[in-house]
Amino acid sequence: MTSGFTMNDQYRRSDVVMQLIYVNFCVWLVSLLLGWAGLWSGLRQLLVVQSGFVPCLYQAWGLLTYMFVNERFMAMFGYAILIFWFGHLALTRLTPAQLVTLYVLGGVTGGIAFSFVSTGVYAGSVAAVTGLVTAVAVLKPDDDINLLFLGRIRLLWLSLGVIALCLLSNPSWSFAALVAGGAFGGWLFVTLLNGGKDISKPFVYVYDSIASSRKAKRKAQTEDEGEKYHYAQNVVNNSADDVAATEPHEEAQKNAAQSDEEEVERILAKIRTSGYSSLTEDEKQRIFK
Repeated sequence: MTSGFTMNDQYRRSDVVMQLIYVNFCVWLVSLLLGWAGLWSGLRQLLVVQSGFVPCLYQAWGLLTYMFVNERFMAMFGYAILIFWFGHLALTRLTPAQLVTLYVLGGVTGGIAFSFVSTGVYAGSVAAVTGLVTAVAVLKPDDDINLLFLGRIRLLWLSLGVIALCLLSNPSWSFAALVAGGAFGGWLFVTLLNGGKDISKPFVYVYDSIASSRKAKRKAQTEDEGEKYHYAQNVVNNSADDVAATEPHEEAQKNAAQSDEEEVERILAKIRTSGYSSLTEDEKQRIFK
């Protein structure tokens, strides 16, 4: 049995927050490697969100892919920290499926807002992260958290501070549209949830379907391995039984041959001492057999 570590093992064992971070990290790593090979620019065009309603609609999948594409390490690292902090805060009130839905909704609403005000393309997680930060502020406005050097601070003010820093990091209309759209998506998700409408149910259905498929596959593999094990065990047991059954038979034949040889030697010794006429009828038949 091997005990080697793989990223796939770590991904499957981690919670949904870490899985979101892993996806962002892996996409950044792929963009880095393909960039060195000169292959990234063509693929990037298929993953970004487009400006303009018609181009955005024509490449609608970009609304889902762009939010996982961070080409600069510091941007990816900063978003990963925010996902980690606010993701785990959100999980105290939300299920994993709801958290993923919230992340995606913030990215989609931010991408739509970007497409209406921008003239370029964009790739990055700011809208999805802003949606997550906003949702935490709406979910737990009066809760506070203890921060190093800052002491205890309410989550509402912390969330507003993070959003303000995002806006200051890139003071442009297109970036502001991403942040505002993402914040709207986070607010919308929590508002609908508080009103009894959980829009994460499609994600739950997809997630449960994938999980059931993987579970059935693992079960089939386990049963197949069990059948192979039992077959091999039966082969071993049958071979052992055959050996056990053959050994006494061979031993009996060996003993019988040895007994016949001893009997012939006895008769020959009797002939030498008393002559052939001293043999009985059975002994005469034995000697000529």
